[in-house]
Amino acid sequence: MAAFAEETAAQQKPETLSAPVSGWRKAGRRPEAVRTAAAEGRFVPAADRHRPDLPAAAADQKGTEQFTGNTTETSSGNAGRTKKSAEQQHSAERRSATGTKAEEQNKNRYPVESETEAGRDTYRALRIRFLHALQGTGGNVAMLCGCGGGEDTEEIIVKLAVSLAAQGRRVLVADCGLRTGILTAGLGVSGRRRGLADCLDGSVPDWRQCVLKLRRYGFSFLPAGTIRTEGPDSAELLGTAAMRAILRGLGDNYDVVLCAAPPAAVTTDAAALAPGTDGTVLVAAHGRTRRTAAAAVIEQINCTGSPVLGLILSGYDPDRAGAATLSSFAYYSR
Repeated sequence: MAAFAEETAAQQKPETLSAPVSGWRKAGRRPEAVRTAAAEGRFVPAADRHRPDLPAAAADQKGTEQFTGNTTETSSGNAGRTKKSAEQQHSAERRSATGTKAEEQNKNRYPVESETEAGRDTYRALRIRFLHALQGTGGNVAMLCGCGGGEDTEEIIVKLAVSLAAQGRRVLVADCGLRTGILTAGLGVSGRRRGLADCLDGSVPDWRQCVLKLRRYGFSFLPAGTIRTEGPDSAELLGTAAMRAILRGLGDNYDVVLCAAPPAAVTTDAAALAPGTDGTVLVAAHGRTRRTAAAAVIEQINCTGSPVLGLILSGYDPDRAGAATLSSFAYYSR
């Protein structure tokens, strides 16, 4: 079709630039027959376009745009472009609907409403031990991360935050997973929403502009923000003075701040973030995380100067372990 338009343009250009055509085009008038043919989508030979007695009998739809003097497209080309535009719009709407559906599904990833009483008791016990360890540091900002991945760290952070907020505390959870986001999608928050990453690169001057109040859970949330494939490494951003300033601001405005970080054995993000917090809680998977791996992560965090407050053992089965407890995980403090 493009070739047809170019060939027609080359053939008709001298005629479309003839004086009679230019004259009535500039004056804003066209012969009635020409207007009728153009309105009906029929082809009008360039040589006859200035004739007021032209019979409106031509029937070729192609080239109706040529009488404008800018022979670059045909009406059929416009139709094709319109069809393509409609298809693109439909595709965009379909992607948007898919994204919205995914976000709606993610809203139920942490069903706190259906938590059993035994489950709530478990997190009450964790809350008591966690607060005791954190208050011993004199601070209120803690980092939580898994040792190597697959420890259900995200669910533990959310339910611990819910338990803390249930007592009337002002709790904020910060998604410090700048590479992919740790909690943002799972909490039903759009990945396009600005957050911590945008505050660190200067796109957002004040972190308060990015904080969301998640009424369903009872705590505030700072999303990961815009995920970037270029620019500074996430570990570099998390270890900057700007990040430490944000953590100080969060600590001044909330009773408890939980920073969700990527697994310590997978990236250096946790080690970069730890010095700006008041302590670290590690999560290990029962039957999966090796003792040597957990010990290596503990040593790595201790080297940053941030104390390891304790370790949560997720997936713990007290019946098989022979322990006299109903907890689904065990919490070991230092």
